[in-house]
Amino acid sequence: VITLLFQRGQFTSQDTLNTYNALFFYAISLFFYSGVKIFAPVFYAMRKSFTLLFSTLMLICAFGISSFAAAPQLAGTDPLLPAHGNNNVKPTTTEFVVTFNQDVKFTATGGTFTITKGSTLVKTITLAAGSTNASISGKVLTVTHGLTLTEGVEYTLGITSNAIENAAGEKFAGIAAGAWSFTVGDYTGPVVNTLDPENGEPNVDVSPDFTLEVEFEDANGVVPVNGKKVWVYKADGTIIDIVSISGDNTSMTGKTASIQIDGDAYFDELTSYYVNIEPGAFVDDSPNANEFAGIMDKTTWTFSTMDYSAAYVVSKSITNITGEGATLNVTINEPGKVWYVVQEASAADPTHPGINDTGWTAVETDDENSVSVAISGLNDGTKYTVYIVAENEEGDTQSVPD
Repeated sequence: VITLLFQRGQFTSQDTLNTYNALFFYAISLFFYSGVKIFAPVFYAMRKSFTLLFSTLMLICAFGISSFAAAPQLAGTDPLLPAHGNNNVKPTTTEFVVTFNQDVKFTATGGTFTITKGSTLVKTITLAAGSTNASISGKVLTVTHGLTLTEGVEYTLGITSNAIENAAGEKFAGIAAGAWSFTVGDYTGPVVNTLDPENGEPNVDVSPDFTLEVEFEDANGVVPVNGKKVWVYKADGTIIDIVSISGDNTSMTGKTASIQIDGDAYFDELTSYYVNIEPGAFVDDSPNANEFAGIMDKTTWTFSTMDYSAAYVVSKSITNITGEGATLNVTINEPGKVWYVVQEASAADPTHPGINDTGWTAVETDDENSVSVAISGLNDGTKYTVYIVAENEEGDTQSVPD
């Protein structure tokens, strides 16, 4: 009846057992309580009130003695640690603690303490005098489990009914399956999954809308923390930009954070940089708001900028001129190629090779960023013009031919 009416939610099977024990002895006392209502008037009528007083005192003593002799029960306040139903237990918890309503000890035969992970029994600990994993001090039983608790997993604990007793030999009823369970919470902060730019990535385009992206890995969502800092440094430690995280410069798409770099930040071309993120700049969306550990070194997130300046001609000359040809000599400022076209001086200016390559010839530069090209098929006595355009390895060309 107790199970049917009350055992649900926080009212466990252990509570049902405790209630049953109390009602059992109350039911026995009802017969004697009814007898008091019948026989007390008789003693008063016989003028034997002293006999009635003496019997009442003896009854009180009997109740007192019986209360001390009752079997051990769980203490009334916070008897289990971790508490039954706790769904945010720390994975670093090393002990399970039970507090009783009276001093207790291990029985001579001993018993067991069981630990079930999910539906799998993972450990059984002996509850007996001399146990290396269990001890009793007064009313408190402490069990050192020696396990690594797994986040997000429910554990169920149990104690057999023959394990604990009081000084009078009255045994604790035990803790049955389902009466003591808890779940380990999420206590792991977000970690980096991917970075954009990737660590060590070369030729990064740092245009005015340059954005850093961090994709996190976490069981929950990830949230930025306003006011935390993101720093961008040159490799020599010079600060290029400091971003104070806010809704204006940081946004989340799923678990990916996009951090907008200040448009006024100046990045040199072909230069190495590194990024630092303050610890706690991002937290997970769990009850514990676990913090991202941050990036606070010079090697975890580095990148180098691309060459975003156009190539240009450093020097040019025509040598070895004959009646039918000559040699074109060109040096540009960086590795790449030289585009050239030769036409009679009276002809219209050619179009840029980036628009129309017709008539243009491209020659790769040597180790000294130079080319030397033999020009043939010229007519003796005719005036010619040579047009030149420099192009670097990134495809940037000078806008106006030399």
